[in-house]
Amino acid sequence: MPDGRRAWAAALFQAAPDAAARDAYDVALDGMARALDMDQAFESFFLDPGVKALVKAAFLESALDSSEGLSAEAVAVFRRFSELAARKGRLGLLRQISAAYRALVDAESGRARIEIQCATEPSPETVEKIRTAWRVFSGARDCLVAIRKDESLVAGYRLRAASVRYDYSVKGRLERLRRDLARPLGPSAGGTDEREEGLYDGSTPR
Repeated sequence: MPDGRRAWAAALFQAAPDAAARDAYDVALDGMARALDMDQAFESFFLDPGVKALVKAAFLESALDSSEGLSAEAVAVFRRFSELAARKGRLGLLRQISAAYRALVDAESGRARIEIQCATEPSPETVEKIRTAWRVFSGARDCLVAIRKDESLVAGYRLRAASVRYDYSVKGRLERLRRDLARPLGPSAGGTDEREEGLYDGSTPR
Protein backbone atom coordinates (compact mmCIF):
# COMPACT_ATOMS: atom_id res chain seq x y z
CA MET A 1 0.00 0.00 0.00
CA PRO A 2 1.54 3.31 -1.04
CA ASP A 3 2.68 5.49 1.82
CA GLY A 4 0.33 8.29 0.73
CA ARG A 5 -2.70 6.26 1.71
CA ARG A 6 -1.21 5.47 5.08
CA ALA A 7 -0.49 9.17 5.49
CA TRP A 8 -4.17 10.05 5.09
CA ALA A 9 -5.10 7.40 7.64
CA ALA A 10 -2.39 8.54 10.04
CA ALA A 11 -3.43 12.19 9.74
CA LEU A 12 -7.03 11.37 10.68
CA PHE A 13 -5.93 9.08 13.49
CA GLN A 14 -3.64 11.70 15.00
CA ALA A 15 -6.25 14.44 14.67
CA ALA A 16 -8.93 12.45 16.51
CA PRO A 17 -9.53 14.20 19.87
CA ASP A 18 -10.25 11.00 21.84
CA ALA A 19 -10.71 7.23 21.66
CA ALA A 20 -14.44 7.51 21.01
CA ALA A 21 -13.73 9.62 17.94
CA ARG A 22 -11.10 7.19 16.66
CA ASP A 23 -13.54 4.30 16.91
CA ALA A 24 -16.33 6.31 15.28
CA TYR A 25 -14.07 7.26 12.37
CA ASP A 26 -13.17 3.59 11.97
CA VAL A 27 -16.84 2.60 11.75
CA ALA A 28 -17.59 5.39 9.28
CA LEU A 29 -14.68 4.60 6.96
CA ASP A 30 -15.33 0.87 7.10
CA GLY A 31 -19.01 1.38 6.33
CA MET A 32 -18.17 3.48 3.30
CA ALA A 33 -15.57 0.96 2.12
CA ARG A 34 -18.16 -1.81 2.35
CA ALA A 35 -20.64 0.30 0.41
CA LEU A 36 -18.05 0.73 -2.34
CA ASP A 37 -17.61 -3.04 -2.49
CA MET A 38 -21.34 -3.69 -2.72
CA ASP A 39 -22.28 -1.01 -5.23
CA GLN A 40 -19.92 0.29 -7.89
CA ALA A 41 -22.19 3.32 -8.29
CA PHE A 42 -20.69 4.76 -5.10
CA GLU A 43 -17.20 4.57 -6.54
CA SER A 44 -18.39 6.11 -9.82
CA PHE A 45 -19.93 8.92 -7.79
CA PHE A 46 -16.65 9.64 -5.99
CA LEU A 47 -14.64 9.49 -9.23
CA ASP A 48 -17.06 11.58 -11.30
CA PRO A 49 -15.38 14.95 -12.04
CA GLY A 50 -18.80 16.44 -12.67
CA VAL A 51 -19.81 16.05 -9.02
CA LYS A 52 -18.65 18.93 -6.84
CA ALA A 53 -16.09 18.12 -4.16
CA LEU A 54 -18.28 19.51 -1.38
CA VAL A 55 -21.13 17.20 -2.42
CA LYS A 56 -18.80 14.20 -2.26
CA ALA A 57 -17.45 15.37 1.08
CA ALA A 58 -20.95 15.72 2.52
CA PHE A 59 -21.74 12.17 1.43
CA LEU A 60 -18.68 10.80 3.19
CA GLU A 61 -19.34 12.92 6.26
CA SER A 62 -22.86 11.45 6.47
CA ALA A 63 -21.28 8.05 7.26
CA LEU A 64 -20.22 9.39 10.67
CA ASP A 65 -22.85 8.71 13.29
CA SER A 66 -22.53 11.82 15.43
CA SER A 67 -25.49 10.70 17.59
CA GLU A 68 -23.16 8.43 19.60
CA GLY A 69 -22.10 11.19 21.95
CA LEU A 70 -19.29 12.53 19.77
CA SER A 71 -17.96 15.95 20.61
CA ALA A 72 -18.35 18.88 18.25
CA GLU A 73 -14.58 18.80 17.77
CA ALA A 74 -14.67 15.14 16.69
CA VAL A 75 -17.38 15.85 14.12
CA ALA A 76 -15.47 18.88 12.85
CA VAL A 77 -12.27 16.86 12.38
CA PHE A 78 -14.05 14.27 10.26
CA ARG A 79 -15.71 17.03 8.25
CA ARG A 80 -12.34 18.62 7.48
CA PHE A 81 -10.91 15.21 6.55
CA SER A 82 -13.85 14.55 4.19
CA GLU A 83 -13.55 17.95 2.51
CA LEU A 84 -9.79 17.72 2.07
CA ALA A 85 -9.94 14.17 0.71
CA ALA A 86 -12.65 15.22 -1.74
CA ARG A 87 -10.77 18.31 -2.91
CA LYS A 88 -7.56 16.30 -3.38
CA GLY A 89 -9.38 13.57 -5.32
CA ARG A 90 -8.60 10.84 -2.78
CA LEU A 91 -12.10 9.46 -2.20
CA GLY A 92 -11.50 6.71 -4.75
CA LEU A 93 -8.91 5.35 -2.29
CA LEU A 94 -11.28 5.01 0.65
CA ARG A 95 -10.94 1.23 0.81
CA GLN A 96 -7.17 1.47 1.26
CA ILE A 97 -7.40 4.44 3.61
CA SER A 98 -9.98 2.59 5.70
CA ALA A 99 -7.78 -0.51 5.93
CA ALA A 100 -4.75 1.55 6.95
CA TYR A 101 -6.77 3.47 9.53
CA ARG A 102 -8.19 0.29 11.05
CA ALA A 103 -4.68 -1.12 11.38
CA LEU A 104 -3.68 1.96 13.39
CA VAL A 105 -6.73 1.70 15.66
CA ASP A 106 -6.13 -2.00 16.28
CA ALA A 107 -2.43 -1.50 16.99
CA GLU A 108 -3.22 1.25 19.48
CA SER A 109 -5.76 -0.88 21.34
CA GLY A 110 -3.91 -4.20 21.08
CA ARG A 111 -6.87 -5.65 19.23
CA ALA A 112 -6.95 -8.41 16.62
CA ARG A 113 -9.71 -9.06 14.11
CA ILE A 114 -10.88 -12.25 12.43
CA GLU A 115 -13.42 -12.68 9.67
CA ILE A 116 -15.03 -16.11 9.39
CA GLN A 117 -16.89 -16.97 6.20
CA CYS A 118 -19.14 -19.99 6.56
CA ALA A 119 -22.20 -21.56 4.95
CA THR A 120 -24.18 -21.72 8.20
CA GLU A 121 -24.18 -19.51 11.26
CA PRO A 122 -21.87 -20.94 13.95
CA SER A 123 -23.01 -21.23 17.55
CA PRO A 124 -22.02 -18.54 20.07
CA GLU A 125 -19.90 -21.17 21.84
CA THR A 126 -17.96 -21.88 18.64
CA VAL A 127 -17.40 -18.18 18.00
CA GLU A 128 -16.13 -17.70 21.55
CA LYS A 129 -13.70 -20.62 21.19
CA ILE A 130 -12.34 -19.15 17.96
CA ARG A 131 -12.02 -15.71 19.52
CA THR A 132 -10.17 -17.04 22.57
CA ALA A 133 -7.87 -19.27 20.51
CA TRP A 134 -6.87 -16.45 18.17
CA ARG A 135 -6.33 -14.03 21.04
CA VAL A 136 -3.93 -16.50 22.66
CA PHE A 137 -2.22 -17.27 19.34
CA SER A 138 -1.75 -13.63 18.33
CA GLY A 139 -0.99 -12.26 21.78
CA ALA A 140 -3.67 -9.59 21.34
CA ARG A 141 -5.45 -8.14 24.36
CA ASP A 142 -8.78 -8.59 22.60
CA CYS A 143 -10.11 -10.23 19.47
CA LEU A 144 -13.15 -9.28 17.43
CA VAL A 145 -14.78 -11.99 15.31
CA ALA A 146 -16.94 -11.04 12.33
CA ILE A 147 -19.15 -13.74 10.80
CA ARG A 148 -20.13 -13.55 7.14
CA LYS A 149 -22.48 -16.19 5.76
CA ASP A 150 -21.71 -17.51 2.28
CA GLU A 151 -23.84 -20.49 1.29
CA SER A 152 -21.68 -21.08 -1.79
CA LEU A 153 -19.00 -22.50 0.53
CA VAL A 154 -21.31 -25.54 1.06
CA ALA A 155 -19.60 -26.51 4.34
CA GLY A 156 -16.46 -25.72 6.31
CA TYR A 157 -15.18 -22.17 6.59
CA ARG A 158 -12.69 -19.55 5.47
CA LEU A 159 -10.69 -17.56 7.97
CA ARG A 160 -9.07 -14.19 7.39
CA ALA A 161 -6.99 -12.34 9.98
CA ALA A 162 -4.78 -9.48 8.78
CA SER A 163 -2.64 -11.06 6.04
CA VAL A 164 -3.37 -14.65 7.11
CA ARG A 165 -5.76 -16.64 4.96
CA TYR A 166 -6.99 -20.20 5.53
CA ASP A 167 -9.59 -22.00 3.43
CA TYR A 168 -11.16 -25.08 4.97
CA SER A 169 -14.38 -24.90 2.94
CA VAL A 170 -15.78 -27.55 0.60
CA LYS A 171 -15.83 -24.95 -2.18
CA GLY A 172 -12.15 -24.21 -1.63
CA ARG A 173 -11.25 -27.89 -1.72
CA LEU A 174 -13.14 -28.36 -4.97
CA GLU A 175 -11.42 -25.35 -6.52
CA ARG A 176 -8.00 -26.70 -5.54
CA LEU A 177 -8.91 -30.11 -6.94
CA ARG A 178 -10.02 -28.52 -10.20
CA ARG A 179 -6.72 -26.64 -10.49
CA ASP A 180 -4.75 -29.81 -9.72
CA LEU A 181 -6.62 -31.76 -12.38
CA ALA A 182 -5.96 -29.04 -14.94
CA ARG A 183 -2.19 -29.23 -14.43
CA PRO A 184 -0.08 -31.39 -16.77
CA LEU A 185 1.04 -34.65 -15.20
CA GLY A 186 4.64 -34.48 -13.96
CA PRO A 187 7.30 -37.16 -13.51
CA SER A 188 5.72 -38.26 -10.23
CA ALA A 189 2.20 -38.52 -11.62
CA GLY A 190 1.62 -41.83 -9.95
CA GLY A 191 2.66 -40.62 -6.49
CA THR A 192 0.73 -38.90 -3.78
CA ASP A 193 0.72 -35.24 -2.98
CA GLU A 194 2.71 -34.40 0.14
CA ARG A 195 0.10 -31.85 1.17
CA GLU A 196 -2.86 -32.98 3.20
CA GLU A 197 -5.60 -33.10 0.60
CA GLY A 198 -8.14 -30.34 0.74
CA LEU A 199 -6.95 -28.71 3.94
CA TYR A 200 -4.38 -26.23 2.72
CA ASP A 201 -4.34 -23.77 -0.14
CA GLY A 202 -0.68 -24.33 -0.95
CA SER A 203 0.51 -20.92 0.17
CA THR A 204 2.16 -19.77 3.34
CA PRO A 205 0.48 -17.09 5.46
CA ARG A 206 1.55 -13.70 4.24
